[in-house]
Amino acid sequence: MQVHGAMGYTWEVDLHIYMKKAWAYNNTWGDVALHQQRVADVIFSDQAMLGAGNTFI
Repeated sequence: MQVHGAMGYTWEVDLHIYMKKAWAYNNTWGDVALHQQRVADVIFSDQAMLGAGNTFI
């Protein structure tokens, strides 16, 4: 948004649509920190199926 300056706030550029969607998704589905924690919980759990024999089954 800052890179585009005032053009990011006009109707001629679709950036305002993407930002409104991102803000709505953030409020609906959770913020970045929530999803980072969810991924970390799965990856670092003792039951994580990671490694050479499990990654590409």
